[in-house]
Amino acid sequence: MVTIILATGVLTNAIYIFGQGYSRGFVSGLGFDYILFTTSWDEAPFWAYEASRMMGLYVVQIFLDVGWILYLYISLSVLLVIITFRVISTYLSKTNKSFDKDKIRNSINPEVGFFILSFSYSYLVTVAVFFVPIIVSVWVLFPYFAEKYGASVAFDRYSQYEKSLCDTKYGWSGCIHIDSKYFPDYTGQDKILGRVVLKNDQYWGVLTENGPMTISAPDSIFYESIPLKKTED
Repeated sequence: MVTIILATGVLTNAIYIFGQGYSRGFVSGLGFDYILFTTSWDEAPFWAYEASRMMGLYVVQIFLDVGWILYLYISLSVLLVIITFRVISTYLSKTNKSFDKDKIRNSINPEVGFFILSFSYSYLVTVAVFFVPIIVSVWVLFPYFAEKYGASVAFDRYSQYEKSLCDTKYGWSGCIHIDSKYFPDYTGQDKILGRVVLKNDQYWGVLTENGPMTISAPDSIFYESIPLKKTED
């Protein structure tokens, strides 16, 4: 079954589809129009990696929060398995008897034996029973759950940026200043302070203190990294 799944490319398609769904949910969750920041098929694995990375961080955080509970649960589970195995081994060693194989063989119902024999050869039926639901899950359920997960990650990210838009764990400002003179129709501040969270060849998705803003990609730019302590002056 595993060989069939790998040979038919189901796993590969699942990665691409999950990446597409995650990117749609993430872009929309940040308040941007997905039509302007669509994800190509070649970019989908990157988004799938980003989704798995965020999921890994979430699992690690849970482990750090309730690590002792998880450790206790695993320890008790392993101990229970060892005790159960020991009890069964002791019981079987004390009740070891010789069985009449012919008697057991004759006691099997012919209809049951025919069913077992028939089912053992119905490999195609078995593949259909397990393979079709996998196909349906990949093409129908994966995009839905991936989009929901991407949106939830975006909501959490947006909440963090609302508290501290320019903060990064490396001590440098994550924001840039954009001169509004390049946008004649813009009626806001002369200098736009924002954080670039999305980018393609045509548009930038910038989170500002006033919310998400989509701007056209400038012809030429320069970016100077500034320590956070200087931006706070």
